[in-house]
Amino acid sequence: EKVSSDVEASGEVTDIQKKMKRAERFGMPVNLSEKEKRDSRAERFGTGSTGSALDVSKQSEDFKRKARAERQSAPTDEEAKKKARLARFGSSPPADEVEEDKKKARALR
Repeated sequence: EKVSSDVEASGEVTDIQKKMKRAERFGMPVNLSEKEKRDSRAERFGTGSTGSALDVSKQSEDFKRKARAERQSAPTDEEAKKKARLARFGSSPPADEVEEDKKKARALR
């Protein structure tokens, strides 16, 4: 009982003791240091200083950057675009003579 009263005197020690008891109850390893806590969290969620996850993310970022650079550096030739559009849609449709007469009559009014 003397040990428990000494432990309760300091709030930090009590908290650590509680964590240790809980970890033992549930069969979890006890991580006391901040570095161990960070490493454990990084391992669980796949972030932080894990080497393999970092390499994979860097490779995907590099690939994305190269693809984006290629799209932006592609020359935009306006004349080529206009010719391609004209070939695809053709020139303006032939107008009926009746329609032409109506347009002329409207223009005279």
